[in-house]
Amino acid sequence: MPETKTEINLSTDAKLVSWTLLSGESGIPLLASDFPDKCVVVRGTFGAILTIQGANVEGMPPAAAWQTLNDPQGNALTFTAARVEPISENPYQLRPTVSGGDAGTSIIVELHATKATPGVRRWNK
Repeated sequence: MPETKTEINLSTDAKLVSWTLLSGESGIPLLASDFPDKCVVVRGTFGAILTIQGANVEGMPPAAAWQTLNDPQGNALTFTAARVEPISENPYQLRPTVSGGDAGTSIIVELHATKATPGVRRWNK
């Protein structure tokens, strides 16, 4: 089954995006630089490493353009088990990618993104 991406606009200021990935798959990139506050929930059957990546390239970036994103503490957003993490960077494009794994690997990535509210300080700055 190829990866799937579902994008729901909750309002003009928020969206929810979900990818379901198998072993070796990369998600369809999300263009969401106008939604700088992002949080990702990762769950499913692992046995693989899921990485959240970003790129500042228009069109489909080459493999070398994708870089691993970080949480507010500077830790790489790589997952081998379910958890919730905020995303520090705000790249032009964002995607999840799975490396390794086997036939049982099936990982769900859910991303909530919101626009910054003028006059309100972001919690991770």
